Amino acid sequence: MKILLLTDYYPPESNAPALRCSYHAEYWAKKGHDVTVLTCAPNFPNGILFEGYKNKLMSSSVVNGVNVVRCWSFMSKNEGFVLRILDHLSSAIMFSILPIFLKRPDVVIATSPQFLTLISGYISSSLIRRPLVSEIRDMWPEGIIFLSNKSAMYKILERIELFLYRRSSKIIVVTSSFAKNIALRAKIPDSDISISYNGCNDYFQRSEPNIRDLREKLNLEGKFVVGYAGTVGISHGLDSLVSGFKEVNPSLNAHMLIIGSGAMHSELKSLVKEKSLTNVLILDAVPKNEIDHFLSLFDVCLVSLKDVSAYDKVIPSKLFEAVAHNKPVLAGVRGESKSIVESYGIGEVFHPENATSFVDKLGSLIFNLQNDSDFYQSGLTKVRQEFSRDRQAQVVLDCIKGIK
Repeated sequence: MKILLLTDYYPPESNAPALRCSYHAEYWAKKGHDVTVLTCAPNFPNGILFEGYKNKLMSSSVVNGVNVVRCWSFMSKNEGFVLRILDHLSSAIMFSILPIFLKRPDVVIATSPQFLTLISGYISSSLIRRPLVSEIRDMWPEGIIFLSNKSAMYKILERIELFLYRRSSKIIVVTSSFAKNIALRAKIPDSDISISYNGCNDYFQRSEPNIRDLREKLNLEGKFVVGYAGTVGISHGLDSLVSGFKEVNPSLNAHMLIIGSGAMHSELKSLVKEKSLTNVLILDAVPKNEIDHFLSLFDVCLVSLKDVSAYDKVIPSKLFEAVAHNKPVLAGVRGESKSIVESYGIGEVFHPENATSFVDKLGSLIFNLQNDSDFYQSGLTKVRQEFSRDRQAQVVLDCIKGIK
């Protein structure tokens, strides 16, 4: 089968969508399928072109068996509004047109984020007359937290959303909550919707000397590290947790380490300075080939979203990243994510954006690990087995088989 995947993000970018898309594309290629990925020249999150790449009209290369076609786009830092819209709009226009000039696929898969990519998928699949599979991995317009669901703009976006769902041959979603919601609102048969979770890799382990060296470099020897690595955006509710970390009992010897970039990164740095938080360290984003070192030195991985009902349907990829590194999670989440953490026993759940709950659950987690270092291990192993990336990539293949 010839598969064309449209995605805004792809390695060497190291955010969750990029890594997921590359894993799936390479898995499909290993299974004997002819896979082409149409994406942008890598520049996320800082809007700066990665070394060794050019922002050309179109270029292609074969990476791990996948034909990766990169196109021109307007590049903007992952902050603000107007420039980011121009960034997303430029790539959407290119994704809509360029498939005409590529070898004709059997199916077009358009994945979000960003939602404009889904519109590109509809346009390009219509132009080349091939079936469209819409992969919904973020919420829109519901997830635009600053947009009222009573506004005219929200209603327009929702009409576009439902139109795209109904014009798709198949829909792939990231949670069962998404599936139920879309089936109900768009009046689509359950059989046309498949669930492919973000998933996790096999247990990833760095050598102990590397971890010790990194702890020494960051002055974290002997400390219990609560780590967060990834996009530092407005949807993550980290500001209240950073402020509340000053209330952590000093006897726990806990230290918060946040690594990443995004709209809230500078604000968090200012917050640490303003409150003189000596037990919080904010670092800039690191290259993909270094991030695993940092994840390995964490004692617990922080997973956090804002206290918004729309996020009940979301399962953050950071939850699965933690599991892949065999780390328990301290999760400020609701809905389906909360159920996974509690039912599998892979960590502790605090109320999102609630510093008191956060500090209390951190104390509980440290107590559990001090009394039994393997307290969360059986759950972590089970999640790695049941949510493996191979299994999730195969779900997508099974979904598109037989599409005409």
